[in-house]
Amino acid sequence: MKKPLHPIDKEILRALIGTKMKVTPSQISKAIGVHPVTAQNRIKELMKKELVKCTPKGNRTYCRPASMNDLKRKLKSNFFRS
Repeated sequence: MKKPLHPIDKEILRALIGTKMKVTPSQISKAIGVHPVTAQNRIKELMKKELVKCTPKGNRTYCRPASMNDLKRKLKSNFFRS
């Protein structure tokens, strides 16, 4: 049985899916109203689960969601309902 996603993880994924741009963890934290360190830690966990992809560029890290097909395959269909 898969462990359900943390509520903050769901908010991060919703925020990433809602934008067409790559965004920094700091921008995500402001968008969802959590501390930047919390956002960074949750994003690291999402990267381990291969739900988010982040790439460093200069002194910043830019994140985007995994492809929609990957997300759909890895998450339960009721993920976005709650």
